Amino acid sequence: MKKKLKHYYYNSKIGYYLLDIPYKLWNYYRVIRYKKLSDEEFIKMKYKKLLDRDLDLKNPKLFTEKIQWLKLNDRKDIYTKCADKYLVRNYIKEKIGEKYLIPLVFVTEDYKDINEDNLPDYPVIVKTTHDSGGNFIIQYKKNFDFKRLQRVLACKLKNNYYYLNREWEYKNIKPSIIVEKLLKDDSGNMGSVHLIV
Repeated sequence: MKKKLKHYYYNSKIGYYLLDIPYKLWNYYRVIRYKKLSDEEFIKMKYKKLLDRDLDLKNPKLFTEKIQWLKLNDRKDIYTKCADKYLVRNYIKEKIGEKYLIPLVFVTEDYKDINEDNLPDYPVIVKTTHDSGGNFIIQYKKNFDFKRLQRVLACKLKNNYYYLNREWEYKNIKPSIIVEKLLKDDSGNMGSVHLIV
């Protein structure tokens, strides 16, 4: 049911307008409800819910326990820089050189900038900088549904990915959108990415 509602919300104008207010209220409730919990309390609760066992943070032995321990205890600014899809570009440029970067078309904080007039005539990939899985391909901009993509991006820009799993490195990333040239291999394949047609 949740998956169907999400589909209608992102993929139809009627669904968006009918579900926008309930979605915002549900999201607000969820964030407020869990925001009161410390990171440790939240991680323990989620671990128990997903794996049906208590999380031992004092003496972690399992790989899953060690990952949760790291989420709480290993926090360096470089992790945020590397999790931000835009800021990491400078880090790569400094460490190994600009030639290893995917050509950048532009970066913006406004989802309305993602439109036919602002994009080049070659295939691009549109990404949100502050989350995971926010990749969208535009092969041919002529018949592309930009309104639909803008609705999805508007929603993504409002979310702080940190609250999903309390992965600290996402907490302070400034939400924005980057557009890069779409890379393909010699056969013309682009790998497995989220595709909007």
